[in-house]
Amino acid sequence: MRCLKIFLLLALMALAGRLFAAAPITPQQWIRDHVAGYEEPFTLTVGGKMLRVCPALVAFYRDRDYSPAWTDGHAPLPRANQLVQALKAAPHEGLDPADYPLDRIDTSLTEVLHPKVAAPGTSAPDADPVALAELDVLLSQTFLRYASHLGGWRVDQPNSADPDWFVKRPVLDLPVTLATAVASDRIEETLFALLPQHPDYVRLKEALAHYRALAAVGGWPRIPEGPKLRLGSRGPRVSALRARLAAEGFLATAHGGDLFDESLHQGVRTFLRAHGEEPDGVVGASALEALNIPLEARIRQIEINLERWRWLPRDLGKRHIMVNVAGYDLEVVDNARKVMTMRVVVGKPYLRTPAFSAELSYLVLNPYWNVPPTIAGKEILPELRKSPDYLTRHNMEVSTLSVPHQEINPAGIDWSHVSAANFPYRLRQRPGQKNPLGTVKFMLPNRFNVYLHDTSQRNLFARTERVFSHGCIRVEKPIELMEYVLGPHSRWNRTTLKTLNDQNEHIVGLPQSIPVHILYWTAWVDEDGRVQFRKDIYGRDKLLEATRVAPSNSSTSIGTWADHPNTGENGHNPPPVARLVAARKM
Repeated sequence: MRCLKIFLLLALMALAGRLFAAAPITPQQWIRDHVAGYEEPFTLTVGGKMLRVCPALVAFYRDRDYSPAWTDGHAPLPRANQLVQALKAAPHEGLDPADYPLDRIDTSLTEVLHPKVAAPGTSAPDADPVALAELDVLLSQTFLRYASHLGGWRVDQPNSADPDWFVKRPVLDLPVTLATAVASDRIEETLFALLPQHPDYVRLKEALAHYRALAAVGGWPRIPEGPKLRLGSRGPRVSALRARLAAEGFLATAHGGDLFDESLHQGVRTFLRAHGEEPDGVVGASALEALNIPLEARIRQIEINLERWRWLPRDLGKRHIMVNVAGYDLEVVDNARKVMTMRVVVGKPYLRTPAFSAELSYLVLNPYWNVPPTIAGKEILPELRKSPDYLTRHNMEVSTLSVPHQEINPAGIDWSHVSAANFPYRLRQRPGQKNPLGTVKFMLPNRFNVYLHDTSQRNLFARTERVFSHGCIRVEKPIELMEYVLGPHSRWNRTTLKTLNDQNEHIVGLPQSIPVHILYWTAWVDEDGRVQFRKDIYGRDKLLEATRVAPSNSSTSIGTWADHPNTGENGHNPPPVARLVAARKM
């Protein structure tokens, strides 16, 4: 009897084991078993291939108790096709479709939708639950990757692609974004709502489509090297020039012979203005270089600037000031309308003006110029050694570094024994006509010690390329800008400014602070619809392009945009800014 009981118990255990083993795993259980519990990026095997998974995916599935999002347990839901269609639109935003595993998704969808053919006389089998679960995870992770790219997080840290970029990126909550898209069944709308809605971004995206259409029909010809082309020139190079300008829309037609006539002259001038060149109508070395930049390079330039747009906060401010360092210009925007534009002078290539946002909060009228130590030691000290009266001639004073500063008679200093590397004095230039800060300084407190200001060197605004400062931004119309930011009821205007005592500074607060965005655009579309291109004066385009042409790991790994994508910070420790701060002059 005892043996019989043991036999029956073993038999029941075996039967239970077989029943348990035969119980099919559900997609929900598979997702739970493979996704739950991770807090750092990890790797899954999905469809026989490695898939890099981010913590946002874990949070998304945890919040829905690991139930599938893209399938109903038997087959994919229509929202899966919505995601596929959204991914196919990636090139329209200047993104690389190779970064998203469309082929892999298509293969997985095909396998799930068309399982092995059933035997004659039997019904078609349901999709493999493991395959459904793997597809679900693949679609979710791809959504998260694409959303992070559309939301400005394609590059983990913008500083890695541009060491001088310090603008805060948009805040993303990726698990919530995916949950919202799934719950509403509005996959495409949710994704594209992450993009900048700014008219400048939209116009630049339209320009990308236009230039790709030009590439599809052959682009533009290259103009052979040779002497300058100008009014009256004749020959095959003129014909090539005519064809080149017509291809990009700067001439109505490529026909017109090999004579450089007035219509071609005007077409060249328009081209030069659109490329930041002196619009003299002459094709010299610089103009020829711009004309011969390949169309593919211009397309990449547009894509790079679209990427920078996605790095920006989506709300720049109802009223704001935007400085384009590469374009040497400033514009004031009020209620989406440009109310003021002007030229600017920016930092030299070795003293680059950084990209950042700050609040313009007060002005300094009749400012002193506190000479940075690096400029005092490297530029002014050699002059003092040659001419001891240099400070007097330039209306400057010298004082101790210690606070409170004690003014010193420069005649008692032996400048030949002063160290340039460790300049022991504070130099300050008094207000006046020779002061490089001019009449007004626009203060936007920031750790770079960069500000906007007037200048005594107004002739520089006539230059085509204006890289002459030590990092700060000289503005062409300081009085007009002052009157605008102070408002019509301020006691300070161009009339009262003339009554100031030259030796007194005046601090003037703004009625309301104004956001200032100092940015770097080398491609944009102006209000007349003309695409504008500028030289990459600081080499920032090259650095960003390097992140685009790096070998893609999308076949084995997706979703590595950032460890902490839910913050708006850059998430890095930027390089020391002491060198930048010390060098700021004007």
